[in-house]
Amino acid sequence: MSRDLLVEIDGLNKHFPVRGGTVKAVQDVSFAIHRGETVGLVGESGSGKSTLGRLLLRLIEPTSGEITFDGQSVSGARARELRALRRRMQMIFQDPYASLNRYFTIERTLTEPLHLHGIGRNADERRRIAAEMLEKVGFGPEVLQRYPASFSGGQRQRIGICRALMLRPDLVVADEPVSALDVSVQAQVLNILGDLRAEMNLTMLFITHDLAVVRQIAHRVVVLYLGRVMEIGPVEAMFDCAAHPYTETLVAAAPSIDHVIRPAELVGEIPNPLSPPSGCPFRTRCAHAVSACASADMSLREIAPNRFTSCIRAAAPGAFGQAPGVQVPA
Repeated sequence: MSRDLLVEIDGLNKHFPVRGGTVKAVQDVSFAIHRGETVGLVGESGSGKSTLGRLLLRLIEPTSGEITFDGQSVSGARARELRALRRRMQMIFQDPYASLNRYFTIERTLTEPLHLHGIGRNADERRRIAAEMLEKVGFGPEVLQRYPASFSGGQRQRIGICRALMLRPDLVVADEPVSALDVSVQAQVLNILGDLRAEMNLTMLFITHDLAVVRQIAHRVVVLYLGRVMEIGPVEAMFDCAAHPYTETLVAAAPSIDHVIRPAELVGEIPNPLSPPSGCPFRTRCAHAVSACASADMSLREIAPNRFTSCIRAAAPGAFGQAPGVQVPA
């Protein structure tokens, strides 16, 4: 593992047996996250984003594949090893109302992780650490004795961020951390995350369906559709010239600086995850699909430095024509 790589995901799969078949929520996903980097994980609802985030922290067990954190296997870690790893890997959950125990004071919510991991000599020291972290998200120590019910959604999410950072982790998985908040509050929470990322040198997997948010906070983007990776690349490069038709539709649907939503070439409905299309799963809604897409190999191909796509027709970023030397039937 390269010294500047913190996370490596290789061939990750997660299948859920349900009545009538099996939902393949994550299929053969591979990518890496560098130290200090924020990777945006984007896609429509049902694309497998949250499942992938939970797999990364092993909150759910993978069906197959390998997850490595700082050179150590997460997928193969035993209970004691996993406990130590989780001190360095934390999660910010989507729902600020469900993620905080309503019967716990804020002090108990924040100091419990410290107690479990043996941080702080006594309750007074743990209380001091909690007060210092609260200050970083804009609260004074007086809130320690309050309960979640006395806070708004945005305030609760700031407390959720505070809790995730109590152990000063190396990696934070932020699962749609602003999607449940009013637009007026989203910018405040994103600014707090950006400031803390710089101050604490955090590495982050930022999960969202909103590309406008990703553009504000991420360095690179991983695009998922029905559990498969469609494209990986630097965030600005994707906005300038998408290398997969699905990414193109997401970018087209994102509000631009003048708040105008551009029309996207998207047809049909999301396929049933119990019986996804063969080959490229996006082909049934893709304006650029050809017959070869039905049997396409979904392996990622590097089409430019640090740009990867599964689209067989991507000759270059932003161009969905025939790639040189590749025979694509009309």
